[in-house]
Amino acid sequence: MKKGIIVLTVILMMTLISCGKNNHSDYSEIYESFSNIENYCAVVDVTVSGDEKASEYRARQYYVAPDLYRLDFISEGMEDISCVLNGEKLHFKGPDGKVTEFEKYIPEEKYYIFITDFMERYVKSETAKSYRRGNKTVLELEESGENPQRASMKLYINNRTRLPDKLQTFNEKGEKVMEAEFSDFKMNTKIDKKIFEL
Repeated sequence: MKKGIIVLTVILMMTLISCGKNNHSDYSEIYESFSNIENYCAVVDVTVSGDEKASEYRARQYYVAPDLYRLDFISEGMEDISCVLNGEKLHFKGPDGKVTEFEKYIPEEKYYIFITDFMERYVKSETAKSYRRGNKTVLELEESGENPQRASMKLYINNRTRLPDKLQTFNEKGEKVMEAEFSDFKMNTKIDKKIFEL
């Protein structure tokens, strides 16, 4: 997410008007909140469905605008593994403590578990939609069709807290292939940028 907050806000406003997304109060307040994300941290529980069985992991993620990301794995046996993405440079720290650097790394997958990157794609989509489901607002995004395992996504926002509950990815058959559940979500808090140094 390399555009500034002002540009993102303009895109959000244009999307509200032109793309036919619902203009109910929950939707409007959610966009007002998410258009001002400077940073956030959260615990994320990720489940990836496979051919035989699902794999699961827990991590703590950090984001600082415009393009600083960190993922610290906190699942048992993975506690020493961390990833930091700064622009197009990825640093990976393995369980042995060794840090490996990758240049010109542009991961398409980051927006499958990072809220800000999902939101950027969502506001640019002409087919995205939103609707209420119980006490949640669901933001639904259809993908380009290039990857049959990633045909659509849904982000569930709690209408009371205005914070994300879960982010789901579906294949072209409508089967859920990935789910990221968020907890301890803190937005626009103090995050020292030194945390992005491994």
